[in-house]
Amino acid sequence: MEFNLIDTYLCPVGVLLGIAIRTGSPLSLNLAEPVWKQLAGMNLTIADLSEVLYLQCLLLCVDNEATAEEFEAMTLPFTVPNASGQDIQLSSKYSHITLENRAEYVRLAINYRLHEFDEQVSAVREGMARVVPVPLLSLFTGYELETMVCGSPDIPLHLLKSVATYKGVEPTSPLIHWFWEVMESFSNTERSLFLRFVWGRTRLPRTIADFRGRDFVVQVRTVRQSVN
Repeated sequence: MEFNLIDTYLCPVGVLLGIAIRTGSPLSLNLAEPVWKQLAGMNLTIADLSEVLYLQCLLLCVDNEATAEEFEAMTLPFTVPNASGQDIQLSSKYSHITLENRAEYVRLAINYRLHEFDEQVSAVREGMARVVPVPLLSLFTGYELETMVCGSPDIPLHLLKSVATYKGVEPTSPLIHWFWEVMESFSNTERSLFLRFVWGRTRLPRTIADFRGRDFVVQVRTVRQSVN
């Protein structure tokens, strides 16, 4: 029985992303900015390629004033490394980069980079389509889609305070005052680590409504001492 590994593993990922959007429960998921743009239905451009050094090398290949003989001596293969480090042959017509085909090599190399993950992104979007209307995602930017799925990377304390409930202690007690004072002094990374330790999440939902009754409970337990 044949099956597509990409569909098998990435469609469920898309389903999870759709559930996160539908329920407002953020996922702790780190994807590159270009991936979010593609998930939102946007086409990538050269500006989206994060491999600045790689692009500079390609442009250097075009602008290089080496002679045809010098290009031949370098014997540069007509390939490009993929994300896993494997060399991908860009053309069956050419085996090495030459003075004459170098512009074609740059065009094909950039095109490969821009579309390297099209199949994977399509599989994720297929999974998302089972939960949310994917065509409507084109109304959002990649960053907005990331926020919808993962919540805001910033952790605003006013939002956390608004859903906080207290057990065994009064909200106006000095202990609670000190607690929020320490939280104010934390960096955003420290707040994220704190939330992961005590609440099992690294980001907050987008709005108070998205908490859906999942209050942030601050509980103080009193220790009873036995009397001998």
